[in-house]
Amino acid sequence: MMNEEPNVVQDLPIFICNTVVDAESQEEATGFAMKKRQLYTDLFLYGSCGLMILYLIIDTVRTQSYGKNAVLLAVVLGLLIYMAIARKTLPRKTMERWEASVRRKYGTNGLHLTTEFYERSLAQTLMEDEDQLACTGYSAIFELQETENLFLLRYGKNLYYFVSKKGFTKGSPEAFRSFIQEKIGGK
Repeated sequence: MMNEEPNVVQDLPIFICNTVVDAESQEEATGFAMKKRQLYTDLFLYGSCGLMILYLIIDTVRTQSYGKNAVLLAVVLGLLIYMAIARKTLPRKTMERWEASVRRKYGTNGLHLTTEFYERSLAQTLMEDEDQLACTGYSAIFELQETENLFLLRYGKNLYYFVSKKGFTKGSPEAFRSFIQEKIGGK
């Protein structure tokens, strides 16, 4: 009797996609994913400042406390200006810091990902560090979001797989969209 090894055939990927995650794609994804949260935060902050300004104006007219309320009004207006400037500059500074950390760690401005989609799971490798391999079943993915250039597969509160719409080397973005919508949540 011969000891033969069983003939194991590995599944071939249905889709293969190469994605570069750089500051531009990070900014696109973050802006899209945070749009609602940012809207609610803006409404709360600007609404609160507006109410404070309204209160200070009413209090000034009612009590004739021009000096005290003028200082508080200047502080609130300064806060509004600071929030508006921070809203414009903070995302850019955050992306610059992210890019600098990637450059320090990997010597490049972007991370190069290859994602292979199989019948029951996906595998994502990072070209800069092939030891970093992410494998998961589709049941872990619970939402598909799309930006102009990316498919964002959400698998945690703020965790996403980035898949470039222009990076498919096997399959097409349209076929992938149909495929992944059927697979999300382990369907």
